[in-house]
Amino acid sequence: MKKIGYIDYYIDEFHANKGAVTLKKYNDEHGTDYRLAAVWAEIDKVGGMTTDEFCQKHSAEKCATIAELCEKVDYVIIFAPDNSEKKEEYALQALRFGKPVFMDKTFTDSYASAKRIFAAADAANTPLLSSSSVRYADELVPYMGGCNSLLAFGSGVDMVDYAVHYLEFVVACMGVGISTVRHEQRGQQEWVHITYGDGRQATLAISMGEWLPFHVFLTDRDGVTANLPIGSPIFERQLAAVIHFFETGDAGFDRAQTLELMKARDAIFQSKENHGVCVKL
Repeated sequence: MKKIGYIDYYIDEFHANKGAVTLKKYNDEHGTDYRLAAVWAEIDKVGGMTTDEFCQKHSAEKCATIAELCEKVDYVIIFAPDNSEKKEEYALQALRFGKPVFMDKTFTDSYASAKRIFAAADAANTPLLSSSSVRYADELVPYMGGCNSLLAFGSGVDMVDYAVHYLEFVVACMGVGISTVRHEQRGQQEWVHITYGDGRQATLAISMGEWLPFHVFLTDRDGVTANLPIGSPIFERQLAAVIHFFETGDAGFDRAQTLELMKARDAIFQSKENHGVCVKL
């Protein structure tokens, strides 16, 4: 049996709930024995399931501290998907134990924080991975790396928590090398225009309101256009990739993409705060 621990701001949120169910499904389908063994959450969600109730539901142990959790498990998952400002605090405590850590979206709240977290992981020789689940969409597999152009659109609650998904599409399909970022407000829609140093371009269009599925238009390296509604089981694919990472230390892609994403995310907010000014990375 391999033991997994969950760290969260409050545990009653979509990613932790979905993760517990997906982990059971993974075991059933693969004949494996990964167990959600321990949980630590800073607070209980007001009006939601308490940490005690979550642990009872999933037969996990509630831990009093992050250190206690890390001592009792083989692998660590840090959630707090809507509280990226908490991620560095949690990560710096968990990484020193040397056990593989996966940090769910959004990795952290700034590029500077991302660099500090990776540096702490390196100093402790701790394997570290962070990614949005959209990277693992089956539809993207043939187009990973080096696409000539990309348009990703869908919906979100706000740019703070949802920019990461759309930027993950960009860096996964087009790689690193972003030169400029510009934000544009169109009513309830937020558009982001991205230019690479070699002239390639990407556009993000996010509707803040009614839910829309993720959708990607792209042009591949040969100039062929693809229309990709994203409908594959991204959480199941992500969990499989995370378990592979836990077992092998193989993140599956270069951390430079994660750092590029975080730098571009900072630039989006800088542009937005300055009425759409073009920001150089």
